[in-house]
Amino acid sequence: MTDEYATIAAISTPPGEGGIGIIRISGKNAETIGRKCLRKKDGANWGNWRERHVYFGTVVNEREEIIDEAIFFLFRQPRSYTREDLLEIQVHGNSVVLEEILNQVIASGARLAEPGEFTKRAFLNGRIDLSQAEAVIDLIRARNARGGRVAANILTGELRQKVEAIKGKLLYIVAEIEASLDYPEDDIEITQEENRLKQLREIKSEIQRMLDQGAVGQILHEGLTVVLTGRPNVGKSSILNALMKQERAIVTDIPGTTRDVLIEDIELKGVPVRLVDTAGIHASQNPVEQIGIEKAQEWLEKADLVLLILEAGRPVTQEDINIFEKVKEKNLLIVVNKTDQPLIIQDELVKHFNDYPVKYISALTKQGLDELETEMFRALNVSVLEPDHEILITRTRHRNALVKCLSALCSAEDEIRQGISDDLVVITLRSALKELLVITGEDVSESIIEEIFSSFCIGK
Repeated sequence: MTDEYATIAAISTPPGEGGIGIIRISGKNAETIGRKCLRKKDGANWGNWRERHVYFGTVVNEREEIIDEAIFFLFRQPRSYTREDLLEIQVHGNSVVLEEILNQVIASGARLAEPGEFTKRAFLNGRIDLSQAEAVIDLIRARNARGGRVAANILTGELRQKVEAIKGKLLYIVAEIEASLDYPEDDIEITQEENRLKQLREIKSEIQRMLDQGAVGQILHEGLTVVLTGRPNVGKSSILNALMKQERAIVTDIPGTTRDVLIEDIELKGVPVRLVDTAGIHASQNPVEQIGIEKAQEWLEKADLVLLILEAGRPVTQEDINIFEKVKEKNLLIVVNKTDQPLIIQDELVKHFNDYPVKYISALTKQGLDELETEMFRALNVSVLEPDHEILITRTRHRNALVKCLSALCSAEDEIRQGISDDLVVITLRSALKELLVITGEDVSESIIEEIFSSFCIGK
């Protein structure tokens, strides 16, 4: 038996304490291995196991010592997640107990599963396509409820159905053209050519609509990045804590408290946002501070929105101006913090930052926080995230394939208009079809498959 057909096992629940812990065993020897480890409550061996029937007993080690009580059930192929025999053992959620049971399962003939190997087997065995496999990890890592619903829709096969429908329309056009090549007529009817162009325009419109919504899907999948910047001690960390509604960052009156980048996720009016609290940017000879400042500048390059934090009770400094010069070409929002102090800075705002939106906030009292969140939402320009029922493309891989497909369709359309030979038009249309197969995994390299599943957690 080669390794790819080996029986695999892994812990499928997160580490740490919990009410329940799950171990999965998948492969042709799953039942045999389970029988070496599972006993009835009185210590006797089990008789025949019925498929999809819940059993209660114990898990034992090689000395027949009880490790834990267990509930377990068997799925026989092909009626399982992997389309292989699959045994699931549920015990108490204790990392030590789970590791001991897993070691016993491996000693009984299984090997430790690789990251994503259960889902990879589901894909290779034809239970799901590649887009559904990717939706599994997207659902696990969803940043909010909306993103979770989008991933769940793809997991149930809605994207596959959409792609299959487009593929069917394209195949119809290809078959029609190939039939005309096999049974040529003296003249091609003008109406036939117009009909093909009309069909191509409809397919192009469908793909373009998916691409237009892909920007929304990418936001839900990856989130947007908001970077807080400013000189030391203007209150960046206090504002991060205020936006998070909890004390996450250390806050002191000592300048330079934040020396590394602190990254936290929040949900801003339904939009997943990555908040990045950076070290204060200023001239420093401290090597530790210098590293923090370099990281801050790296994040500023990636930012979808930059919050330049100033102090209400202090005049604009040269350091403030220097930072502004670095970020003025970005999507920028000026935030005046510490408005619980006397407002000294206001006249200088007009002088230095007149063309930029300004919001006033006291991170200490939370005054102005709601207005800041509203302005951040506006500045991020995510009003497109209105509820809808269309499939959203969330992965760059899918988007790239659709872009290439659309490009090939445009080329085919031009070829038909120019009277290019039908056999060349068919080649162009088949290149468009190939890109659709990339999305579902019917035509994709082994390296891409490995890359996708390597991002999974072990046990899924």
